[in-house]
Amino acid sequence: MSRWCDFEGRPVQAPEPPEQGSFYGPIGDWQGEEYERNAFTAGTAQEAAFLREELSLDNGALVVDVGCGTGRHVRALAGDGVRVVGVDLSGGLLRAAAQRRPGDWVQADARHLPLRAGCADIVWSLCQGGFGITAGGDVRVLREMVRVLRPGGRLALTAFSLVFAARWLVTGDAIDVERELLHSAADVRGRDGQQRRFDLWTQCYSAGHLRLLAEQMGLAVDALHGVEPGAYRRTAPALNHPELLLLATKLA
Repeated sequence: MSRWCDFEGRPVQAPEPPEQGSFYGPIGDWQGEEYERNAFTAGTAQEAAFLREELSLDNGALVVDVGCGTGRHVRALAGDGVRVVGVDLSGGLLRAAAQRRPGDWVQADARHLPLRAGCADIVWSLCQGGFGITAGGDVRVLREMVRVLRPGGRLALTAFSLVFAARWLVTGDAIDVERELLHSAADVRGRDGQQRRFDLWTQCYSAGHLRLLAEQMGLAVDALHGVEPGAYRRTAPALNHPELLLLATKLA
């Protein structure tokens, strides 16, 4: 029997996520520079400004952006005196990032970050860039993020809200409640302007689940907010928030 159900709880058929891990590499390669035409990227400056303040970014701090995409948050930090390493699975997105700004762009799976332990002052993964797109693999992703973070360093992480996903499930979407996994399909614009349909699998989280996972990884949770793209606020999670924003500190 299918584990997937529709918005009325009826069993439906949906494809399973790829066994090798994240599905997003081919999508990013297809998009390239067109990634920044997505509506949610319009709020990049506000998100970066909020994180700059909340994480107390200092001159010389090393930020590791896991799932950096085209490097939009990195560019928003330009002039802050911070050093940044951007990591992404998609070579196409990284090439677009390098065209917009020279930097340290690393192609790698978020489950295996090619960085030494304790090297970073700040590690983040935003808008399901690295965390939330590898069904069943988020524990490994978060473990790697914590590994490269120095003791006392700060972590920022967004995750798609399970209650929001369930509340706004639409025709054609499917959810596996046990796995907290959402399947949908989307038409994605490529570099030549043409569109191609891709399957998307998003790992979803309740606020309690995300907090527990962070604590199990040796993190002290500083805050857990309900947010939406371009509107990062100090707000308790609510039903209308599509994302959860976790801010935490690595314990010694």
